[in-house]
Amino acid sequence: MSFPTGCSDHDFNFLMRLFKRQSPPQPFAEDEARLVRAGWLCRNPLGELAVTEEVERHFRATWRPIVADSRPRRSAH
Repeated sequence: MSFPTGCSDHDFNFLMRLFKRQSPPQPFAEDEARLVRAGWLCRNPLGELAVTEEVERHFRATWRPIVADSRPRRSAH
């Protein structure tokens, strides 16, 4: 199933936090197994949870960090 079709809000938030490296809480074993079966979650070479390339591509294409504009604002006059 292509991401994020069929992904619950809870799972989406977990995967987003994992993508952003925000150390989400460890998922229950059945949740982890479900996300692995869906092809959205995997283990990296160090054995840590990681999002799959499909999920990473989706987040990179849609998520942009908020960046403050440091340039001085022009006056409307």
